[in-house]
Amino acid sequence: MPSLIVLPKLFQSMKNGTMAAWLIEPGAFVEAGKPLCDITTHKVTLEVDATESGYLRQVFCEPGERVPVNAPIAILTETPDEEIPEQMLASIPEYGPAPRYEGCKLPDYENLNITPIGGMREIIADHMTFAKDTIPHFYLTTVVNMNSAMELRAAMKKDRLRISYNDMLIKAVAVALEKYPRVAAMYTTRGFIERTHMNVGFAVVVGEDGLVVPVIRDADKKTLAEVSQEAKDLAMRARNKKLTPEDYGDSVFTVSNLGSYDVEQFTAIAIPGESGILAVGKVTDMPVVVKGEIMIQPMMKITLSSDHRVIDGVLAAHFCSFVKQLMETPERLM
Repeated sequence: MPSLIVLPKLFQSMKNGTMAAWLIEPGAFVEAGKPLCDITTHKVTLEVDATESGYLRQVFCEPGERVPVNAPIAILTETPDEEIPEQMLASIPEYGPAPRYEGCKLPDYENLNITPIGGMREIIADHMTFAKDTIPHFYLTTVVNMNSAMELRAAMKKDRLRISYNDMLIKAVAVALEKYPRVAAMYTTRGFIERTHMNVGFAVVVGEDGLVVPVIRDADKKTLAEVSQEAKDLAMRARNKKLTPEDYGDSVFTVSNLGSYDVEQFTAIAIPGESGILAVGKVTDMPVVVKGEIMIQPMMKITLSSDHRVIDGVLAAHFCSFVKQLMETPERLM
């Protein structure tokens, strides 16, 4: 008997998803538990498995179309030529692209080479527009001397532990959040929601068109080696579209590092629901004054973007300064 396949609710706050790609051609057989399609939601693309075996006879949404949770997306049949009842087909709603912000008005669309926005890029555009429209940002920048961090990294490498600067930053941010818990609070119109779990997200580039933010939960309570191993695993699964709903969401703060892309400094946009994000640049040799003498030292610029409704300037300065101290005395992260 034909059966409807619906868009599953992949996590608690999910209300809809955008079809990214069908992984099975219409008419092909799919086994229960095998990948059926890719769905993009909340800046991450996830594989959706078939809940039962059957032939994919008809699909009701195309890549780029937005579908509500529990809405039908396809029909499976037990045989490749099984008849599909007309009433089943008649009950399927029409889906379309997600509503867009108007943005700038362009003249004469017919003569312009316009690339449609969809999938992950569309979700990022919506989230970032909402963030800039609703969160009053302010920014602080400080410079970290990375000499000790480089020495620690080299020493750990000899012990076959490959720790990145980003791993150190994630751990340092988590420890700083534990020391200054207001930085981890979330603003609401009724007051602040205090956080007890210092879950730190970190940005991972996925392909050419987007990024995702997997989360290391309770990062302040984990060792630096545990943070590093978890970050590597999450980053690998993010790039392979193997993240699960438990791997993202519920973060209180995010680290975004563009140092490997030869970027010295930038400002990032806070993620809605979080009070701040740390933008990290590359390590660069700079002249600095050490005990009255000019020396060349490896330095790294970090810029804190804060939600001013939650964090004032003094608190942001204390937080940034403590992250700097931890990175310059990285043995405290061990």
